[in-house]
Amino acid sequence: GVAMAPCSPPRISVLRGAAASSAKTRKEPAAGVFQWTAGRELVAGAGVLFIGIALYQAYLGLSKKFLSYSKTSEMSRSVRDAFTLIGEVGLVARAIAFALIGTFILKAAIDYKPKEAVGIDGALARLTQHTYGAAALIVVACGLIAFGVYSVVDARYRRI
Repeated sequence: GVAMAPCSPPRISVLRGAAASSAKTRKEPAAGVFQWTAGRELVAGAGVLFIGIALYQAYLGLSKKFLSYSKTSEMSRSVRDAFTLIGEVGLVARAIAFALIGTFILKAAIDYKPKEAVGIDGALARLTQHTYGAAALIVVACGLIAFGVYSVVDARYRRI
């Protein structure tokens, strides 16, 4: 038979180094935009865009306009009622998440602090630093779960 060489386990230090390196690489482009000509204005524009998307998501949820994009006539009454509720909750939660991101990005541009610009993970993490932040985080998390459920049902009944 052929003798097989023993496999060595992966080195954790190598994995940690790769993770630290990829995390560092991810933040550099966001901070690097500030170095561009009109970079601060571009970052501010991105913040305003996120806030605009948040307002639109809130509008869709609160006005129930999202229902017009789905085949609600093919749903039973109980499915339609549940779909409406999870759509409202989910879209408003998504709006809150986008608004948080936009706010932190816009604040970073105004204060000229590149490290203040964060994605959804950073925005939600910062939410915990405020009074009632943990409770708000739980509410937003439940809402985002509702948005996930809404998306699955929407995929089934979407008008194409």
